[in-house]
Amino acid sequence: MLAAYQAQSDRQGEGDTHNNLGIVASFQGDYAAAQTAFSAAMGHYRAIGDRRGEGGMLNNLGEVALVAGDFAAARAAFEQARALYQQVGDRRGESGALNSLAQAAHTQGDFASAQTHYQQSMALKRALGERWSVSAMGSQLALLLHQQGDDAGALAEAEAALELARELGARPEQAAALTVIGHAQAARQDADAAAAAYTAALDIRGELKQPHLATEPRAGMARLALAQGQAEHALAHVELILAHLAGGTLRGTAEPFRIELACYETLLAANDSRAAAFLAEAYGRLEARAAQISSDSERRTFLESIPSHHALLRAWQAAQLSPRSPTST
Repeated sequence: MLAAYQAQSDRQGEGDTHNNLGIVASFQGDYAAAQTAFSAAMGHYRAIGDRRGEGGMLNNLGEVALVAGDFAAARAAFEQARALYQQVGDRRGESGALNSLAQAAHTQGDFASAQTHYQQSMALKRALGERWSVSAMGSQLALLLHQQGDDAGALAEAEAALELARELGARPEQAAALTVIGHAQAARQDADAAAAAYTAALDIRGELKQPHLATEPRAGMARLALAQGQAEHALAHVELILAHLAGGTLRGTAEPFRIELACYETLLAANDSRAAAFLAEAYGRLEARAAQISSDSERRTFLESIPSHHALLRAWQAAQLSPRSPTST
């Protein structure tokens, strides 16, 4: 197909084909090939003056950079996409670029920038009548507020997102909002409300056959049980998470290291012999992810600003000082 477009000097067709090749490469995890394909597509779109196509490729290149841990490159690409969409008056494209900027900053641990961009994107989405996007981003903003310790604000945003998701019949978005409600209520020490929210989220994830995403509210249930001194109950939840991890991953979850931290804390509290090895593996994954970040300051923010990352790092450091740790010297 690409050769045919090249023979016809069809730059639009060439651009579209390279974009499709980039998308396939991304799904396959070949991000170097994806970057090459998206860059080629952008060149074709730019040559024919397709500004929206160019903006889309900038956004795609930003996503590739984000996966690679190059936050600076990702945010630069998203900013360029945003500026381009503004120039051509594409408000939908602009709102998408703003959401990408928010997610990049959120992933990095730059909470102030993430909050600003989420709010800007949501304002545009509301003006465009894109209610599904408003609900989805509302849960992301709620999680961000929770991570910053603003649980009242998190609860308000998550409940608004849940109400909208229910109006739309959007079940995945309902589960996402309920999970954050569980987090916020647990932090406010309302165990009954937290358990109700987590249970509702678990029911939806089960209905949708999403076992990987069910690990988030299940980890929340484990931590609730731990807080109430019920290590055995917590361990029952963690065993289900570990059973999933035996053949699955946490890909797609909002906070994978929060889930792993809950598993480790539960295993430790239950005096389970698997605790040390599990911590070592979880810490190894965190370090590997951090190692992808070339900037020292961005790596430090990633490790220290995101609560679950910071807690997992501290748990590892404490384990090295513990006489019972098999990894201590």
